[in-house]
Amino acid sequence: MVRIPIGTKTFGAIKAIESTPLITQFFMIGYVPIIPIKSFYLLHEYEVERGLLSHKQEMHIINLKNISFISVGFAYLRAFFIISAFFSIAYLLTSQGSSQNILIPD
Repeated sequence: MVRIPIGTKTFGAIKAIESTPLITQFFMIGYVPIIPIKSFYLLHEYEVERGLLSHKQEMHIINLKNISFISVGFAYLRAFFIISAFFSIAYLLTSQGSSQNILIPD
């Protein structure tokens, strides 16, 4: 049985101010960004050790008042190209048996 991850993840990281990226958090289904939730500047990201083997990622952020449409656009473009590449590769792999039907001029 295939599990499709559903939840939130950050996408659309663009450099806006020096080395501080502007990122948008999305509701996602199967690694595809669906609905933008919020945009923020990521100041610092690090892992904190809690217990013996558990790691929790913590971020210091500055929330934006509005969602950044540039960051959303980059996230959707990235998702479009990844999905297009996936289907192109799947098409090429499945069409190998029908390659005898291609007419090549002499």
